[in-house]
Amino acid sequence: MRKALLIANTLIITVVMVCLYSCSKDETVAPEGSIKALKVSSDTTSGGTATTVALTGDQIRITPSLISDTANYIYITSETLNNYNCLNNTLMTVVNSSASSQTVEYTGVLIPAAAYCNAGQKKATITNVLYLPTNGTYNFVVKLNGTSYTCSVVKNGNSITFSWPYTSGVTISPLSL
Repeated sequence: MRKALLIANTLIITVVMVCLYSCSKDETVAPEGSIKALKVSSDTTSGGTATTVALTGDQIRITPSLISDTANYIYITSETLNNYNCLNNTLMTVVNSSASSQTVEYTGVLIPAAAYCNAGQKKATITNVLYLPTNGTYNFVVKLNGTSYTCSVVKNGNSITFSWPYTSGVTISPLSL
């Protein structure tokens, strides 16, 4: 099931990327299963080139919520503190999961090419899904600008508790679901 969620996250990002760009021969979206890699055509006649803006100096607010009536899946909605160009910008993440650990790495904000940009500024957001299949304690790591923020997540039945000690850089609220 966890693998299906990772595939779903990758597919969602891929669909967004394909919608933002017209596919051309020299464009590759997520080669070799990596959502970090992106080669966008430099042909400005087809609308320009998207850019990824670093999150230097920014902070992330995470809002966890349960999916449906089960605590096996948690939505992790993330939002930047700063505003970025284009109302259709996207916060970029890489999610890695194992049986006992979940890692979310924030890699930047994707700003669409000028031809696809909805004019204005807004905070960049993204929603990822974490899978906690059984009761127990999981390691939760968030990476932002070269800093790793770590806590434990305890699942007990339909109850989820984050032991998040940080008040800046990356914050999580609520801590209990």
